[in-house]
Amino acid sequence: MNTLDPHNGGNGGASQQTTLREFSAILFRRKWIVIGLFAVTTATVLAISFTTPMAYVSSGSVYVKRGERESILDPGRRVLDDWEQAFGTEMEIVKSAPVMRRAREILAAEATGDTLQIDAGSVDAEVKGKSNVMAIGYIDADPDVARRACDAVLRAYVEFRERDFTPSYPREFFKSELAQVETDLERWRGLRRDFAGRAGVVNVDEQNRQLISQLALLEGRGSEAQADLAEAETVLRQMRAVESDPDADLAAFSALFANEMSLLELKRRIIDQEASLAALRERLREEAVSVVNSRKTLETLKGLLGRELQARLDMASTRAEQIRARLGALDRDADAIRAELRTMPEKGTRLALMDREIKILEQRQMELTEKSDQALVTENTSSSINVMLLEPASWPRPVNARDYVRLALAPVFSIVVGIGLAFFVDGLDLTVRTARHAEAVAELPVLATLTDRRRRSLR
Repeated sequence: MNTLDPHNGGNGGASQQTTLREFSAILFRRKWIVIGLFAVTTATVLAISFTTPMAYVSSGSVYVKRGERESILDPGRRVLDDWEQAFGTEMEIVKSAPVMRRAREILAAEATGDTLQIDAGSVDAEVKGKSNVMAIGYIDADPDVARRACDAVLRAYVEFRERDFTPSYPREFFKSELAQVETDLERWRGLRRDFAGRAGVVNVDEQNRQLISQLALLEGRGSEAQADLAEAETVLRQMRAVESDPDADLAAFSALFANEMSLLELKRRIIDQEASLAALRERLREEAVSVVNSRKTLETLKGLLGRELQARLDMASTRAEQIRARLGALDRDADAIRAELRTMPEKGTRLALMDREIKILEQRQMELTEKSDQALVTENTSSSINVMLLEPASWPRPVNARDYVRLALAPVFSIVVGIGLAFFVDGLDLTVRTARHAEAVAELPVLATLTDRRRRSLR
C-alpha cells in the first residue's frame, strides 16, 4: 500500500522539504543560543577594542660581541657559555637596575621640562633570529615618550657594556703600585747601605775568601816566625853558654858563628896565643917579659872576644825580641781575622735577607713596568668594542591599532559557533518533533501529518 501523498511529488521531495523545515525549526527553537553567543562575542570584542588604550613602540638594534676580554694584557676574548645563555643574560641586563638608572640620568640631563620616568616593564628585548643582533624597544601611550625613552635605554645599555665589561688601562693602579715599590726599594737599599757601612761588608763571599786567604798567610808567617824564634832562642842560649865558658871548643863556637869570619879568626888567634903562651911558660918563668907580654896579648884577645860575643849576644837577644813582637802582631792579626770570620755568617744572613727583599722589589718593579707597557700597547692596538649601535630609536609605531576587519570576523565566527552549538544542544533533546523522528522511533512509515490540518480546524 502506498503511504505517500501523491500530491507531494514523490518521496525525495518530501524528504528534502522536511529537512529544510527541520533545519529552520532547530534554528528557531535554539535562536537564543546563537543570538546570545553573537551578542556576548560582539560586546566582548568591542569592549576590549575600545577600552584598550592606544600604545606606541619605538625600537633600535645593537650588535653584541659575545665573550669577555680575559684581561687588559690580552686582546683575545673568552666565550664562557652558549648562545641562548649569553643572550638570555643580555636581555636581562637591558632591563637591569644600573641600565635603567643610567637611562633616567640621560633623560634628566636632556629634559627641558618635566623629567620622563622610565618603567622597566615597558622595556622589551629580543634577538633577531639566531644572530648576535638584539632589538631593544620601549612601549608607551605617548609616541614622543616612547622614542626618547628607547633612545635613552639604547645609550645606557651601550655605555654600561663599554664601561663595566671592557677593561681599560688602569693608570692609577700602575702609578700607585710603582710608587709603592720604588719607596720600598729605596728604603731597603738605604738599610743595606747603612748596615754594610757599619759592618764593613759589601760582598760576603768575596770577603770570606779574602779573610781566609789572609788568615792562611798570617798563619804561614806565624809558623815561620815561630821557627825563627826557636832558632833565635837556641842561638841565644848557646851564646850565653859560650859567654859563660870562654874555653868552649871551636866546633861549638863555629856552629854559632858560621858566617862570622872575624869572630872565628879572633877565636883562632886566641887559641894560637894560648898555645904560644904555654910554650913560653915551658921555657921561661912567669916574670919573663915574653911570658908577660904573651899573657897580656891573650887577655887582650879574650877581651876583644868577650866584647864581640856580648855585642853578638845583644844582637841575638834583640832579634829574639823582634821575632816575638812580630809573632805577637801576627797572632793578634790572626785573632782579629778569626773574630771577623765568626761574625761573617750573621752579617751574610742579614745581607742575604736584604738582598732578597731588594731583588724581589726590583723584579716586581720590572714586571709592573712591563705589564704597564703591555696593557697600554694592547689598549691602543686592539678593539675594545663590546656593543655597537646598529639602528637608533625608530619613529614610534602603534602596536594595538583597531583592525575593523578582525573586529568583524569575531562576531561572524561566533554565529557559526552558535549554530553548531544549537544543533548540538538540540541533538541532546529526545522529544519527537518531526515525521522523520517518528519513523526512526516507531520503525514504521508516516502516512500523513496532521499538524497543519489541526491548526486549520482549530481556526
